[in-house]
Amino acid sequence: MSGLTRPQIRDAVAASIKGYTAAGSEVSTARDWPSTPDTLGTGQILVYALKDRKEPVRSGALAYTTTTTIEVLARIVRGGPETALRMIDDLAQQIIAAVVCNMPLRQMGIQYAPGVETDTAYGSEGEFAGVAQAKIDFTFQYPERYQPGGVPLVDVQVNGPEGSFGSFNAPIPQ
Repeated sequence: MSGLTRPQIRDAVAASIKGYTAAGSEVSTARDWPSTPDTLGTGQILVYALKDRKEPVRSGALAYTTTTTIEVLARIVRGGPETALRMIDDLAQQIIAAVVCNMPLRQMGIQYAPGVETDTAYGSEGEFAGVAQAKIDFTFQYPERYQPGGVPLVDVQVNGPEGSFGSFNAPIPQ
């Protein structure tokens, strides 16, 4: 296989966010909130390699256009609903700017970033009371190519029936 992988893109997205948002270094890719009580007010961020979809470039090819979705979850616990929602909106905008403007991420071989989708919410009951959250989905497209396994086919020996055209070797371009 050649090309990018979901974990590489996830890690590059996380690196683009660390230090460039109000959450500072409170960014995790381990599916566990990087929470300490003193960081809940400035924000915490999780980055997931959610899913990818591969579409063949052409029938029978081992080359694909892969679309990967990276999900970023951000949480803030601060003040009342108005303050927390304003802060989570600001943090979401910082995350989007940090990712879409990151040149090292763009230089990894990503052909196209078709979209960014953002949802925000505020929990008023239970364990999420007072928590403002933003979910930001980034989609990226990039080429991916697989190499066939086994011994490469380099030529074909063709033997015709007796009394016909005979036999010949047909080399296969590599």
